[in-house]
Amino acid sequence: MIFRPLRYQHIEPILSHMKKAKLLFWQDARISISQDNARGTVAERKSFIALKKSLIDQSIQDSFIGPSKFKINYQNKSHILMELAALRAFLDTEETQMEDSLSGHD
Repeated sequence: MIFRPLRYQHIEPILSHMKKAKLLFWQDARISISQDNARGTVAERKSFIALKKSLIDQSIQDSFIGPSKFKINYQNKSHILMELAALRAFLDTEETQMEDSLSGHD
């Protein structure tokens, strides 16, 4: 599956998906991501991570001002990340683990 970068005009159609995924943006550029990845297919989980990464790249980076913190509630664990780079690294790690598990099932 190919995930294309989101453009501003593509943001509105995915708002309902964001609500389902419990992805919430706060005005001070913090982000809370909550998703129980024990449920759902691998494709759904990969889609969720790709969506988060695209939204971070397109929505937060453009308006990112000063230090912010990102709180992620993920797989029943809470992660506090102080930099955008740390948040991207966290998501990249999770995506790599999913891809590794996919290759094991092929």
